[in-house]
Amino acid sequence: MSEIKDKDSSETFEEGLSRLETIVADLEGRGLTLDAAVLAFEEGMRLSDELGRKLNEAEAKLETISKSSEGRVATPMAPPKPPAYEPPQIGKRKGDGDDE
Repeated sequence: MSEIKDKDSSETFEEGLSRLETIVADLEGRGLTLDAAVLAFEEGMRLSDELGRKLNEAEAKLETISKSSEGRVATPMAPPKPPAYEPPQIGKRKGDGDDE
């Protein structure tokens, strides 16, 4: 699969995600000094924000592409909605004499 680079960044989404995973592993490894851990955490938060922005932009592009001719958005990846819940009729059964 080809990697698409953001026009504002020289780093692809996949490269950023890989870097974020490395930072998380480093922080979980507990081998960092406090100062190094704080710097790694700051970089991780920056990367997380940037990756979230890229995902939101990609979602918006997909929505635009998926618009139908009537102007509504088609959502083929959305799970089907469950049927509406209808509570059972309490106290009413067939043959209760209400049919007379």
